Amino acid sequence: MCYPQTVLLVLTYFASTLTFAVALVEVACVTLLTVQSMYDGPSRIETLTPATMPTVAATPDAKQIIMLYAGWSSACIHFMPAFAALSRKYACDDKGRIVRFGSLDLAVWPGVAKSSFNVDMNATSSQLPTIVLYNGGKEVDRLPRVGAKGRWTAADVERIFGLKTAEAAKDKKA
Repeated sequence: MCYPQTVLLVLTYFASTLTFAVALVEVACVTLLTVQSMYDGPSRIETLTPATMPTVAATPDAKQIIMLYAGWSSACIHFMPAFAALSRKYACDDKGRIVRFGSLDLAVWPGVAKSSFNVDMNATSSQLPTIVLYNGGKEVDRLPRVGAKGRWTAADVERIFGLKTAEAAKDKKA
């Protein structure tokens, strides 16, 4: 529930019990019946399945950054535009960038979450989204860490995975 809805409920509670009950039902209906949409703008993110995941992660010539997410998680929905922006900035292209981006929807493949990635799919889990860095087919690092604002930012991923330093090193070689 967002801030305006909370304020509405508090104000109606003090105005009238009947008005509060009606507002509470309206807020509950809107919250339960509306679905946040996933980001569908431009990106260079490859959609993965459990069958394609091992082959993508094992690619020896490129770093892989994989986002493990659930479509029902608001944290995942809010982070997806930042992840797409990172993919547009750092993905493999003709400029010599060698990072591949992928995403795996754990809501579609729930059995894979715990067995393969040890990610908790609980609704209150702070492990969603999980960003995993592979290099040479091996997991190097992952981001179940939470940023200062409670959510990760593109800057957190760039800093922790060293994307800016890798890009700067490539620019010096060129």
